[in-house]
Amino acid sequence: MSELEPAQLERALADPETRARLARALAAELKPGKRPRNLLPFLAGLASGAVAVFAFLLPSLQEQWNLYKTGSAVDRYAEIGHHLMEQGHYQPAEQAFARALELAGGQRIDLLQEQLRAHVERMNDDPAWPGVVPEDVSESDFVYLLELQDDPSQTRERAATLAAYGAFLTGRERGSDAEARLREAIELDAGNISARINLGNLLSDRGQPKEAEQEYRKALALNAQESSAHYDLGLLLLETGRHKEAEAEFRNYIRLEPDEAEGYRQLAIVLRTLGRTADATEQEQHAKALRHRPIRLKADNP
Repeated sequence: MSELEPAQLERALADPETRARLARALAAELKPGKRPRNLLPFLAGLASGAVAVFAFLLPSLQEQWNLYKTGSAVDRYAEIGHHLMEQGHYQPAEQAFARALELAGGQRIDLLQEQLRAHVERMNDDPAWPGVVPEDVSESDFVYLLELQDDPSQTRERAATLAAYGAFLTGRERGSDAEARLREAIELDAGNISARINLGNLLSDRGQPKEAEQEYRKALALNAQESSAHYDLGLLLLETGRHKEAEAEFRNYIRLEPDEAEGYRQLAIVLRTLGRTADATEQEQHAKALRHRPIRLKADNP
């Protein structure tokens, strides 16, 4: 390879992609996690044209290396955020995305979107339906995020946002608007279980048990292991006097959530109604032995 002419070098370095590729190539030659110290042996092994290019980049080498390390940290924080989201830990997920965005200099719209998604999903943190709306969650958060998700490739994400929006609007006592958002979510993604359960809860609160039951059963048809659907269906069956069916749903819930006291408490109510006092007492003892942990419940438990 012959020496690069100054004009060729200038054209090459004017291309941001070329500079990025050169930086990546250099990073690949160095041991991860260590600062570059003596580059002379490395440069000596390169063709003369490449030597000229890297020599030109040497003054900004530390800056390029810092950017490389920062990019790795950004990716790591984003990975942590996604993992926390999957586990339903929305507030720490929001903090992880915020840190990633900070390291990225606030220039990553994808990280901003993920941070905002975790922020609005905090509507799912409260165990009661519809839950207490966090003070720092506003309607504008949902509106802005929905604008960012206005793309066919983000249909499922948009549906999830609409499901949380429905819970938010219910908490603001705007039932009609909430129903519209929940039905929009289901239209976008018929497999969105959260939207169906939220809609079922809303319809139940409105005194529409038949329609609410349909939504709960559709949610269970999508995933028979969805514990909150069993629980909410059990409440509905108990409220409508179908005690044997309610017993089955609460037993399903306990099977899936054996450490949740609320399932045992509701089962005890059913069993006492059925006249099975001893069995009811046993379930009450189970409930007392357990501490309450967050679950998705309706606010008007019997």
